Amino acid sequence: MSQAVFFNALSYAITGTRSYSQKAVSFLEAFFLKKDTAMTPNVNFGQIVRGVGPEHRVGTFTGVLDMRGMIKVSNAILALKAAKSPDWDAQMDTAMKVWLRQYLGWLESSPIAKKTASSAKYVSLRGCVYP
Repeated sequence: MSQAVFFNALSYAITGTRSYSQKAVSFLEAFFLKKDTAMTPNVNFGQIVRGVGPEHRVGTFTGVLDMRGMIKVSNAILALKAAKSPDWDAQMDTAMKVWLRQYLGWLESSPIAKKTASSAKYVSLRGCVYP
């Protein structure tokens, strides 16, 4: 999804072909903005290791690492905004910033995210300029 959003946004910025902008925004709406399809701003169940016991009913720290694609999502939104996409409006932008702030709050407080932060493989979203 992150690559599809990123490449569609870049294609719109380069060509001005609106179908690219519409496709990028449709992914963003489905994954982050529409109540009936949006992801929750956490990865509590990302990379679950199946098995018996409560320790296997929550995600692992590698689920956080899998969310590194959020940087592409943020950069795609910046490209849509810079290219003045008619499909990305202020209301969507505000809603996306809310989602990202909630996710960042989860990253800072969740035991799963804290385990990731203590791992040598930690990938920080602080480098993401959008939020």
